[in-house]
Amino acid sequence: MINLFNKLLSIFHLQVVPNEEPHKEERSFLKDITSPEFIQKHPDFLDRYVEGQKNKSLYVGDINYLEDKNGRTYYQDLRSKTYYCDYDENPSKEVLGFMIDETTFTPEELEEKLKK
Repeated sequence: MINLFNKLLSIFHLQVVPNEEPHKEERSFLKDITSPEFIQKHPDFLDRYVEGQKNKSLYVGDINYLEDKNGRTYYQDLRSKTYYCDYDENPSKEVLGFMIDETTFTPEELEEKLKK
């Protein structure tokens, strides 16, 4: 199609050239603000960012977990006081409910499981 237009426009000494957009590299805000160059240019950036937030602390909370002898990690949900273990990513909806049931433990159940 471009060749046809170029032949028609060649009468007027014009030419159609495909537009080449510069390659946009994916950037991460976290990588940008933690780069040494950024920190040198803006040493007080994080302080000003935190001051603008309602909660001025960067502390989110403790992550409580237990690890069995096989290396599986069981994380504690502080609200329900239950423990859960990571499961496969992207399971089907039918399998997800079963996996959650099979990987969620009360403290007593987890204690029994870790004794085995």
